[in-house]
Amino acid sequence: MGKDRKDMMEMAEKKWKDVSPDIRVAHHYIFTGIEAERNRYGYCYAFHLVISGQGYVIIHGRKYPVKRGSLFVVPPHTLHSFETDPDQRLASYNIYCELWHAAPDSTIHLYYSVKEREERHATAIVPDMPIARVQPVLELQHVPFFTEWFAHMVRIHLQPFPNSGDAVRAMLYAWLMELTSHEAMLRVMDFRIKKILEHIDAHASWELNYAQLLAWSGLKKTQFNDLFKQSTGLSPNQFLIHRKMKQAETLLMETDLTVTDIAEKLGYTTLHHFSKQFTVHFGISPASFRSGGRAPG
Repeated sequence: MGKDRKDMMEMAEKKWKDVSPDIRVAHHYIFTGIEAERNRYGYCYAFHLVISGQGYVIIHGRKYPVKRGSLFVVPPHTLHSFETDPDQRLASYNIYCELWHAAPDSTIHLYYSVKEREERHATAIVPDMPIARVQPVLELQHVPFFTEWFAHMVRIHLQPFPNSGDAVRAMLYAWLMELTSHEAMLRVMDFRIKKILEHIDAHASWELNYAQLLAWSGLKKTQFNDLFKQSTGLSPNQFLIHRKMKQAETLLMETDLTVTDIAEKLGYTTLHHFSKQFTVHFGISPASFRSGGRAPG
């Protein structure tokens, strides 16, 4: 490792040791196209994880189309806008946070013109932090543990329990460190794994299987498994099961298909196998999920 690179890594580690993140505001939001969603600035760091809908996010004058699993990273005092499709409204989980000190008692986190800006609401900014090098948009469809982790932090913030503040601050600290590491890794992701993940995105994941993925990669089994887990945080089989379960969740909520039909549609040979896998994944049976008993958390 070159001396310059080593010095940079040591500096980044030191800066992370100084970080003390705290959530100012966190919520689930459905965009409606109102004026307050456009031409706005943030007083603190903002992370927006899209979970449904169609539209665009404009950051630094650049327009980014969104899809489920897109994470937008907006630094303080950055002009940005959200544009939603009126027929398929954007919905997202959002976290507005400090990195260096406790969040103020005030929940004020946005302003709409430079003239409105009040420094007493502004978070501290430390240059050269790893988070400053993260791209404005990250596609996290292939790393479900990141998105589920993020949603869980929002839920804890909205429904606090004893010591939940300490818990969510620790979770946010770890999530930020993992995110910056993952973002750096994405830049050098093996092209064979990237090609497979793009194929999974473009096709119904339940039509794929591990043997197909391994054959398409052209890699030996051990190498393929290692590279896949580095890229997604999951083994290939875990990843495919997760994609099937998310599809099952959507079909149970949004269609009238029977549980048996859904199991067949997702490629399960028996209803028992599907139900058992769904229950292990969500902590509740498919029938109970549909009847109104939602998965814990």
